[in-house]
Amino acid sequence: MNNNHRTDKEFESFLEKIGGLQRAYRTDKGPILSRNNFNIGNGWLGITQRLFETLIALGWDKSFVNIKEKFGGMSIFLDNLPENGFHFVIEAEKETFKTCEVCGEPGDQHKINGWIYKIGRAHV
Repeated sequence: MNNNHRTDKEFESFLEKIGGLQRAYRTDKGPILSRNNFNIGNGWLGITQRLFETLIALGWDKSFVNIKEKFGGMSIFLDNLPENGFHFVIEAEKETFKTCEVCGEPGDQHKINGWIYKIGRAHV
């Protein structure tokens, strides 16, 4: 496999290791430790993990709003980013536009039933 793909278990282990993400809203629900809070494929979880590691190293408080697939790429919504943190968010989003959401390998944009996906040739 490649450095972009993560299994659900691997990603949840990462979330546990960092103490979870803080909910920007609904703080009463506790930290985010579940893969289910991320509406993206496993092929993008490595990109997401590297982004979080970079932002945490810059002093990010792990304030999370949402991450989802949109128009064949990832849309990332985070709060309280450190200085220059937005640059890393944009770069992670750009990377997903050339990466298969399923396997993490290089991918192409495909329109399937009116929806735009970023998937590798093996998944078309």
